[in-house]
Amino acid sequence: MEGRSQPRVAGVLRAFEERDDAGWVDAELPSGSIAPGVRVRRSLVAMPNYSVERTEWESEREIRFELPVHFAADLSPAAHWTRSTLDGSPAPEDGFVFAHDASFVEIRAGDVVRLCREGKAAAWAVSDVPTEWWRAMAPGPPGAPGTGTKQFFVLRMRGVRGAVHAVWNWDSAVGAVGARQDVGAAGVVLALSDGEQHAHLALGDRWQVDIVPPPESCSAPRRIRLGGDPPIVAAVPGATDADPGPLPTSIAA
Repeated sequence: MEGRSQPRVAGVLRAFEERDDAGWVDAELPSGSIAPGVRVRRSLVAMPNYSVERTEWESEREIRFELPVHFAADLSPAAHWTRSTLDGSPAPEDGFVFAHDASFVEIRAGDVVRLCREGKAAAWAVSDVPTEWWRAMAPGPPGAPGTGTKQFFVLRMRGVRGAVHAVWNWDSAVGAVGARQDVGAAGVVLALSDGEQHAHLALGDRWQVDIVPPPESCSAPRRIRLGGDPPIVAAVPGATDADPGPLPTSIAA
C-alpha cells in the first residue's frame, strides 16, 4: 500500500471447507493489522481443473492499494501501453528501485482482462474499481529456473475499497470468463470447454458455486454452498444469507 511493503503480521483464518468438487479457504488481515484502518481479505476456491481467487480491501481513508502478480503473460485484448516509471518507496526491500522497462494501461471497472501464454488463455482477472495494470521487468527470485530478469505485473487501485477476482486456468478447461454482479454479492461466471457454466459468488461469510450443465445434457443444475460452518470469526458487514436468486443462464461480461 502507498508504494511500500507492509510488515509481516498474523492473519485470521475465517473459514475452510471442502464439499463436492470445491475446496475453499477464506482468510483476512483485520482492520489495523496491516495498516491503520485497513482490512484485507483473500478467498481461494479450488475446483478440479481451475481455481478462483478473490482479494478485497477496504480502508477508512483513501489509499493506493497494489497487488503484484508474478506471472509473465500477454494481456488480451491488446492494449496501448504507456511507458512510465513504476514509482514507489526507494527502500531496497520494497523492490521498486529494481524495476525497469515499466509501462501501464488503464482498465475500467468490470472489464475482464485475459492473460495469455503461447496463444492460450492461462488466466483472467476483473476488478470492480478502475485499475492500472503495470508491466515491468526485475531480477527473478534467487534459485528460480533460468537467469536474468523476469516480467511481472502490478495491479494499482485507488480509493476506499475494491475487489479483484482472478481465474487460473491450469488445465485449459475454461473457455471464457465474465463478471457477475448481484445485489449484495459479486463474482465471476465461467464458460467451460465441455459446455458447463460455473458461477462463483462471494456472499459475506459464504461462497457459492452454481453449476449449469450444457443444454444437451440430461443433468440438472446444482449449487455448491460453502459456509465454513461454524464460522471462525464474526461476520463482516456485507451480503446476507438470503438466496441470491435464480441460477445464471448466460455469461454476463
